[in-house]
Amino acid sequence: MTIQEIHHHLESYKINPSFQRAAIMHYMLEHLNHPTVDQIYADLLPTIPTLSKATVYNTLRLFVDKKAVRAIFIDEKNVRYDAQTHPHAHFKCKRCGSILKFRSKNRKSRNSGEVPNSFLSIHRSISLECAKNVRSCRLLPYN
Repeated sequence: MTIQEIHHHLESYKINPSFQRAAIMHYMLEHLNHPTVDQIYADLLPTIPTLSKATVYNTLRLFVDKKAVRAIFIDEKNVRYDAQTHPHAHFKCKRCGSILKFRSKNRKSRNSGEVPNSFLSIHRSISLECAKNVRSCRLLPYN
């Protein structure tokens, strides 16, 4: 995405674009691996040496408040973030810890037949990649 597209994306959520906000949103849109604050900070620090971890926390809190990003509470240790805010389920590999997304077959509410606004289902098992003795899970294509 271009910087203009990132700014437009932020503005569509009524977020005033700044250099650091744009960099964090660009990271989120390019890295669909449900990163933590620590991962985002470590990856952006070499290119933005003035970035602080507090800025990453505060920016992600703003993004979550404005519904531009979802906070995913998969375990009690870490919060993960997802820029894809449409309803989808998550899978945590019990072997390598990767967070993968998948389309759930049962996305409709039993009572109303409508897709809920905040569909968050977390499944824990061993991924196919780990089951095949691959060293690490890879995000499989999501259609």
